[in-house]
Amino acid sequence: MAPAVVSGAEVAAGTWWLVTEDNQSVGHTVDVYISGVLVKTIKSGDEAVLMDISRYVRRGNNEVLISARAGASLGGGLLKVYLGQGSNDAGTLNLASPQITFTRRSSDSLDGASRQYTLIVP
Repeated sequence: MAPAVVSGAEVAAGTWWLVTEDNQSVGHTVDVYISGVLVKTIKSGDEAVLMDISRYVRRGNNEVLISARAGASLGGGLLKVYLGQGSNDAGTLNLASPQITFTRRSSDSLDGASRQYTLIVP
């Protein structure tokens, strides 16, 4: 089954990206939703994510929910999730200053946490 795609004014492929940076974090699981659609689940220890999210966004305001699930124990370094505009130039992703940055730390609540953002796509 193909993932759901958000309807509305189309955005060119390869212009909006979800990127992760995992600095040896332990125990984190983070879900990223755009306009109510689960786009990606990120876990500590997974390979870095460089995901074109252009098909999930539309021009204007896009509601983004990033939700960290409850965990038994957290440790290690930071887990960061970025969303922003960029381009893939000959296999190198050039991400402009991200509009959204979500960070999980080993000192964060084991109960998880959610943050709501607005991703503005011109």
